[in-house]
Amino acid sequence: MKKKTAVKERRKFIRLPVEIRVKFKHLDSLIDTAGLKPARTRDLSTGGILFNSPGRMAKGDTLQLKLDFTRGKSKYDLAAIGRVVRCGALKNGQYNIGVQFLEIYPDDLGLLKGYIEKKARPSGK
Repeated sequence: MKKKTAVKERRKFIRLPVEIRVKFKHLDSLIDTAGLKPARTRDLSTGGILFNSPGRMAKGDTLQLKLDFTRGKSKYDLAAIGRVVRCGALKNGQYNIGVQFLEIYPDDLGLLKGYIEKKARPSGK
């Protein structure tokens, strides 16, 4: 009988399975918030996000992102630039879009890191 070998985790960042509002659009040259399309994240890390979209995207597409999330009683908007690293079709006609963050303000990254660490902790700790 063969022994099961543990699968080595290749991710650099903790992934948090969480659903929050995110808005996105393809980034041409001008960064602004007009025309951002709504979506919901499936998971979130300090390295990127996975969200569902009704439209297919090409690997390598650059997106402008705005994430709306709460920390305690405060609401935050986090802005980032990301690159599509995968796009997989779902049975419901939607697509899972994996995005790696390319640019994120240091303050926003600090808030995101704190949010993920707090949510990833076992309750009561």
